[in-house]
Amino acid sequence: MYKQIWNSSYASVCQIAFYAGNGIKSTSITGFKVEGFVVTDEFVYREGKFDYVTFRFVKENGCTVALEVKMNYDKFIKRILPIVRDEEEGFALIDVSGTKVNQQPNIRLASSSAVAVGQSVSVLGYHCDQDNLSLRQGLVSSFIHPNNGQGKEYIQFNASIKQGNSGSPLIRLDTGEVIGVVGYRLLALHKEYDHFKQIIDENLRVLKEAEGKSCVGDLDPIQVLIANQHQLRQLGKELYKLSHSSYGFAHKIDNLSKYLS
Repeated sequence: MYKQIWNSSYASVCQIAFYAGNGIKSTSITGFKVEGFVVTDEFVYREGKFDYVTFRFVKENGCTVALEVKMNYDKFIKRILPIVRDEEEGFALIDVSGTKVNQQPNIRLASSSAVAVGQSVSVLGYHCDQDNLSLRQGLVSSFIHPNNGQGKEYIQFNASIKQGNSGSPLIRLDTGEVIGVVGYRLLALHKEYDHFKQIIDENLRVLKEAEGKSCVGDLDPIQVLIANQHQLRQLGKELYKLSHSSYGFAHKIDNLSKYLS
């Protein structure tokens, strides 16, 4: 059954990688091709200092490159459908019409995300910044209403998830159809990471105000503390990339079809 899921879906799932001006990959997430669009996580709405983005598809073995398309970051941003963000769906649609990405096969969407606890599912995506596509198995373990039962409902499932899985399709095992979009940033560890970054930013703001006001000989101890904070930020970033959870959440795709028409 899982082999069937892999064979019918791997060519539709891509790694979306973000590169800085020095050509170093800063981070990456997962997306999947549907009717002229790549569906992915809301991460793409966040502002970043990137130079270009690549869409990378692999062959059946999960690691050999089948197609890689490079796109200027500014042009990439303009291809994101703004209405999906405005309506706070939690996922994003990137218009890939006129590009080679649009030649990739479409993954099948479920007509409804109706699914029960105990339903077997699989996740197809990229762990951390690894370049190999992987298949994870699990089952629907619960449903979550973050705002005291109000607003959107999320699917909780018990497959191992890491940062690079953001935007992965959550697929029903019995039908091979997508029922959700994995949102790694729904996890508590992402919220803690955001809080950590806020603390570092506030520390840097205070230190910058004090910089140059107190020196010991030729040494400004504030500059040492600033360098230390930057090191902590980088360490936190790397630990976050390597962190994982034994469960995940997915945005339901009930409204996805209305944006594709």
